[in-house]
Amino acid sequence: MENESLKMRFNGENEINLDTLSESLNSTLECLKIIADNVLSKEDYCKFVVKIIERGSFVIDISVIKEIAQTFAPIATGITAVLTGIFAIRKHLNGKLPKKIDKNSNIHTTIINAKGKTQIFNTTVVNIYVKGEDIEKNLSKLSSALAKDDARTTLVVEAKNLETIEYSKSDLENTSNIINISDFDKDKIETTDELTVKIKKLYFQGDAKWDFIILSTRQTISATIEDTEFLEKIQRCMIPLMSETKLKVLLKTIQKIDKEGNFIGKAQYFILKVTQINYPPEQLRIENI
Repeated sequence: MENESLKMRFNGENEINLDTLSESLNSTLECLKIIADNVLSKEDYCKFVVKIIERGSFVIDISVIKEIAQTFAPIATGITAVLTGIFAIRKHLNGKLPKKIDKNSNIHTTIINAKGKTQIFNTTVVNIYVKGEDIEKNLSKLSSALAKDDARTTLVVEAKNLETIEYSKSDLENTSNIINISDFDKDKIETTDELTVKIKKLYFQGDAKWDFIILSTRQTISATIEDTEFLEKIQRCMIPLMSETKLKVLLKTIQKIDKEGNFIGKAQYFILKVTQINYPPEQLRIENI
């Protein structure tokens, strides 16, 4: 028999809304059950017990009791460690789909979030999270319940020998959003082509994509500009741009496919490099960059 302990603190006022407590407990227990199904053999079982609720910061201590069958091979990642790791992943993603998930090995997976920040996680934890859509839904409910409760200030998740994960009020609000992380477990086809596009719409706020028309096919696309040198020149007013300007670019296209090889979902477009700018006729200018 093994024991694990997960401690969750709902910091804030001494009294807690019953709906907040109920939603948080139910969501956490549902996630623990899903994780247990992934890491235990059929012969094993778990019992989840809420042991302590303290006044003040409302500490919830959940014990996980495992009966280990002789045929069961020990796993490197325990149930509470998986859930703590998933809390860490969701905080890193902050309610937005990642730019990239790179499974480097059976041990480590690199996740680049929407802001371009990189963090390395346990691959087992990532796999369970990506394949468990109900985990994302339940933890979204937990975040939402705490975010809406004005008396709750932060959420702290602790497990023995693991990094403590703390969610601010802003983190709770952002992670209330359900993201379809399972898409990143699908197979993809990536292609890179050199072609000419015409600018349809420009966006200079945040990470907004630009709209282009691919001249060879007349297809309209929204693409992320990854050519930082090109963007810096625009910001320094070294390159004037306007609608109808044509760009010669290296365009990367990512398209998800199912097991039968059929395309699914919308393609993603990334402009890796702008190699030439062709201005409208009234400016009569061509610039290689």
